Amino acid sequence: MKFPRILSVLAATAMFSVSAQSAGYEILFNGKDLSGWKGLGKFWTVQGGAIVGQTTKENPTKGNTFLVWQGGEVTDFEFICKARFEGNNSGVQYRSRLQNPQTFRVIGYQADLHPAQANFGMLYGEGHYRQSRPEGGRQHGRQEAGRRQGRQRS
Repeated sequence: MKFPRILSVLAATAMFSVSAQSAGYEILFNGKDLSGWKGLGKFWTVQGGAIVGQTTKENPTKGNTFLVWQGGEVTDFEFICKARFEGNNSGVQYRSRLQNPQTFRVIGYQADLHPAQANFGMLYGEGHYRQSRPEGGRQHGRQEAGRRQGRQRS
């Protein structure tokens, strides 16, 4: 059974917003609408001050699709958010580039939001051969045939 994917990036409270701005942080989401963001409208909404992305059996996606911030290029940064999800996995892309502007498919790094605790927060290579950071205590490499090999760190 497939579960609906829901990614809900919760909006910062007014107090956090003021303190974040005074600390030099740029607020990327206004808590009201998707101004400054682009994505497929049938999957993304704002509900209760939060960005909500949802696929369902009645409204499926044919592949991964993302909501993309349109505020320009960044250099060094800290990204702070609150997130909640239900069902399968989701994530927050960073250092990514738009691969397909019609489907909002991206290539880059993802902080994974995953129901399996061992995978929650892992570094995932979206569009990069689907590579991921290994579980704690392990390293991954690639053999010539493209099969992943794991070994215990010493």
